[in-house]
Amino acid sequence: MAYPAMLSTIGYLGSAIAITSFFLASSVKQRFVNALGCLMLVFYCYSVHAYPTTICNACTFLFDLYFLSKLLNDHRHDYYVVPCTIKDGVYQAFIGQHAADIAKYYPSFKADDPQQNFARFIFCGDEAAALQVGIQQGDTIHLTADYSIPKYRDCSVGRYAYSHLGDSGLKLIDVQAADAQTADYFRHVGFQPQEGKLALRLHYAHK
Repeated sequence: MAYPAMLSTIGYLGSAIAITSFFLASSVKQRFVNALGCLMLVFYCYSVHAYPTTICNACTFLFDLYFLSKLLNDHRHDYYVVPCTIKDGVYQAFIGQHAADIAKYYPSFKADDPQQNFARFIFCGDEAAALQVGIQQGDTIHLTADYSIPKYRDCSVGRYAYSHLGDSGLKLIDVQAADAQTADYFRHVGFQPQEGKLALRLHYAHK
């Protein structure tokens, strides 16, 4: 009796994981979690001889792997930086559209703070994937916001953007993370703890 019970648990758990994936904002996380759920369902359906459903879930699993590979490898080649100022119309439109979500991660961010003399978009194709804003003092930037829209929250935007900042003569960028999730993102893109903040030392990116 133990084996059928365990098998049913795998089926229910796989279904729950697959359904949960549709509520995730990040495309990478969505594909990864859905693939995990489908893999469990493949095992369950095959074990109970539900072969048509096995094939369906196996195909979905393979599609997830394919698109996950594209998401992890293709986006980084499509990114490019577009400098802006906080007075630009496109900046104000982006802030207006995402203000509530930005406030979740950067509650002290003030979009119209005149001290913010560093602002730039990171585009992927024709879409604004992220916005970085800060205060530049000499060769240092004190970041006030680094916001990516949900589908690009896989750290690839940050890795691309920060790997090219050293080319402009900047040497250090730091940020005060408001919560553990935001701090975890900055650590993933190379920031290290420094004097109560997270900081990244920049280097020239040799081409």
